[in-house]
Amino acid sequence: MIILIVLQVSILYFRPLGLTGANLDPGAKTKWLDLQKEYYQKVIEILKKNPGPALSYMTDWLVLSGKDSVIEPFVLDTLYGTGTFNPEGFYNNISQKKYSVMIMFDRVGTLVELGEGARQADDTSSIFLRKDFIKLATENYEIAEKVGTAYILYPKKN
Repeated sequence: MIILIVLQVSILYFRPLGLTGANLDPGAKTKWLDLQKEYYQKVIEILKKNPGPALSYMTDWLVLSGKDSVIEPFVLDTLYGTGTFNPEGFYNNISQKKYSVMIMFDRVGTLVELGEGARQADDTSSIFLRKDFIKLATENYEIAEKVGTAYILYPKKN
């Protein structure tokens, strides 16, 4: 029951894994919801298979997979945006590959995928869209797969 409620909240408010499904006929909407549920469950299984801390903007995935949420990304973004959060420790965790897996959404994942060749403004609306975060993620993690619009990143082997 809990997974269904969290899934419904995520689909309605965050739409993390694909299309919104808002303008679909009932049959197509049912198929779309089934696909979202499949993506959601796949991400949770990926998290369960990887021991150690993980980073995901969707903290409900972490909780449902039995992992601790080491940061709350929305709060982190808010504190960062107001200048009350110094990202140095967070960045150190990424450069030291402390996360066994990182799950990033389409815009961040695309920037990591493009790496140094990505032309982007230094978007300071989110710590996850800053050039320094993308650079660290690109240097230390690699994209293993894509689930819906979620990119699954693992630490690079040295």
